[in-house]
Amino acid sequence: DPLTIFAILFSALVHDADHRGVSNVQLGKEDEGLARHYKGKSIAEQNSLDLTWDILMSDNCKELRAFIFANKAELQRFR
Repeated sequence: DPLTIFAILFSALVHDADHRGVSNVQLGKEDEGLARHYKGKSIAEQNSLDLTWDILMSDNCKELRAFIFANKAELQRFR
């Protein structure tokens, strides 16, 4: 399934986006707002995904989304 393959590649590519080089425990101490936002769970990972998802959903990536997702159902399945 091409969408599943893309999901695997996407997750590998975005895994460390905006990574600050510290553990989640340390990140929670250094950025309490971010820790609260993610309720102290997988802070760096959730932040990476949110950041890259926002980029993918931006107007700048409209053509890319049209190429990747044939319809809204595929986009929802990917999400």
